[in-house]
Amino acid sequence: YPIYIEQWDLTYTQTMLVFGTYPIVVGTMLLFGNFATRLVTRHQLISLGLSASVFGVFLFAIGDSLIWLLIGRISMGIGVGLSAGYSAAELIELVTDKQRAGTIAITAQSVGFSASFIVGGAFVEFSTQPTYYPFIFLFFILLAVLASYIFSARTSSQEHEAHSDTHQPNISRPLFGILTLAVTTAYAHGVIYTALGAAIAKQLLASPNNLLNGLVLGFFAFSIGAGA
Repeated sequence: YPIYIEQWDLTYTQTMLVFGTYPIVVGTMLLFGNFATRLVTRHQLISLGLSASVFGVFLFAIGDSLIWLLIGRISMGIGVGLSAGYSAAELIELVTDKQRAGTIAITAQSVGFSASFIVGGAFVEFSTQPTYYPFIFLFFILLAVLASYIFSARTSSQEHEAHSDTHQPNISRPLFGILTLAVTTAYAHGVIYTALGAAIAKQLLASPNNLLNGLVLGFFAFSIGAGA
């Protein structure tokens, strides 16, 4: 928050409007997302969610006004609300051991949280444009995840049709890996903005080093996943 307030001459109310919109949209998508499965497939919803995340991050990278940030944040909320929930569900279905699948999903989420804090803190500490480079970095990661998921989902579907007469579980290792990455990146880009505006961390740790703040917050996020 302080970075945008200082560089863009925004008020706290304006920044809270932008960043507070995100959890509202995510919650709405998680609440009403099940109705969408009656119209489109889960693969299509995950692809749509990742695409919305890519678009939202792109708007944050090129945006120069409050309205750009607001639209971008709404897109990110739609993206995470779709891709995180459905990719986790898809991940669990691909593994016969449901307990192991749940562990993998939680681990992916905690890794995404931790990575976002650490990477975000590093960008704020060492980057000359902390409101630009983190989103460019994340844009290319999400774009690669989206392309990989579409390709893997298509390959898995073809393999399933080829072996439709057998009773073996339809587990595609590439798709399994991409789904794990989708869950990870969904939570990573959902939290990276907390690391970018780590004013609370500075106050609690009394440290001017943003990377140190990110490491501490990242360890906290990882410990939550480990405990779960």
